[in-house]
Amino acid sequence: MHSLRSHAAGRRVLLGAINTPYLSHRQLPPSKLCNAIKSNHSRTFAITTTPWKEQDHTEKARDYVVEFLSNQPPKYHPKSKAIVPNVPSRNAKRGKRARAVHKTPEMKTIVAYCVAEEYDISKVAELLEDDHYELDPHHTGLGDEIIHVQVGNMPDLDGPGDVFVFSSGTIVAWNTAEETIDRLRKRMLQAATNPHPKEVDSLKYREEPSTHSSKFVGDTLYLGTGQRDMHPNEHHPVSVETSNELSASIDSPKRDLALVKIAFSYGIARSTKISVLESSFESYFERIRSIPVELQKAYRVPFTRSSILRLTGELLGIRAQLNLYSSELTDSLPDLFWDSEYDLGLERYYDSAGRTLDVNVRIATLNNKMDYAQEIATVAREILSERHGLRLEWAIIILIMIEVALEMNRLWQEHAERNDPDNLEALLKGHFELER
Repeated sequence: MHSLRSHAAGRRVLLGAINTPYLSHRQLPPSKLCNAIKSNHSRTFAITTTPWKEQDHTEKARDYVVEFLSNQPPKYHPKSKAIVPNVPSRNAKRGKRARAVHKTPEMKTIVAYCVAEEYDISKVAELLEDDHYELDPHHTGLGDEIIHVQVGNMPDLDGPGDVFVFSSGTIVAWNTAEETIDRLRKRMLQAATNPHPKEVDSLKYREEPSTHSSKFVGDTLYLGTGQRDMHPNEHHPVSVETSNELSASIDSPKRDLALVKIAFSYGIARSTKISVLESSFESYFERIRSIPVELQKAYRVPFTRSSILRLTGELLGIRAQLNLYSSELTDSLPDLFWDSEYDLGLERYYDSAGRTLDVNVRIATLNNKMDYAQEIATVAREILSERHGLRLEWAIIILIMIEVALEMNRLWQEHAERNDPDNLEALLKGHFELER
């Protein structure tokens, strides 16, 4: 260490490491200098012969300058009078690293519209074919249950859009311009049963090319668009009816991605359909909300028996749409996934959409609310029925009183006639005349 200090005190030592940035004049403690010289990552490039002023021994041991050099083409450095490399700046290197980072995929939108009680799928297919849309472009083989078409997009949207039409009266559009959705929605009204004001739900999603797995993070869907790894023993079963269509695309990533989108779309369409029933129930409940308040004030119901019967029928209709008519709303797994011939785990994506959108919780909550509304309607109907029965009882009582009054009047008249002498003499004369 003593020889090292003397060497550093009398000479200007120029040290550097390959591919290290240039460091201007800097004083280091002797331990740092020793480590720098002994390090495998450092080497001595040049030593100047400029002596330093005689100073205290401690100061001489610390008075040196270490400059790190690289193997870049050298240039003359006027301050140190030594040959130093031309090293790029940190900002330049940082810029290169920033340019090397992959661009984050932009967020896209999924929009679901429920505009009718149901769609005639065959009629929808005819209408779209008349408009020159290609049905089932990726040959999923599900055209009998779900209509899938691809549409062109505006310049500001990346790639084509996918539109899925479900028999429940719902349209789910991925990355599609609003003008295109409105045009298709109006066109398909011809195939709609019991159209109603549209109910709209929307979600954000991002495509992830680095993976084939998809998942929800919060309310955002991360859609895996990477190619699926095929195991040696893995194969896709092909039915006889669809073998011609699927043989050319048995390993098609586009087809697999379309099936994944169908699974998510089915779950989103289910949520939108429930939103329609929730809106219908809220509108219904606003009309009966005042019944408990009126009952608190007085024994009076601000409805007639006929209006209560209509409200009860409307409530039963909403409950039937939720639990009976639309089996896909309450089924844990629709028949589409039971009958699917693809081993892609589509049921997981369907369940994931349901959990993210709280479908099962909303169904249970809506049923509980309808139970409460049914109880209110039942109480109102019982009160009105009791009031109607009371009126009938009073009517019967009044009729009986009238009958009693009439009978008493008759008896009184008979009694008066028997006690009247004129009437008795007339009766006797009449009797004698008959005997003659």
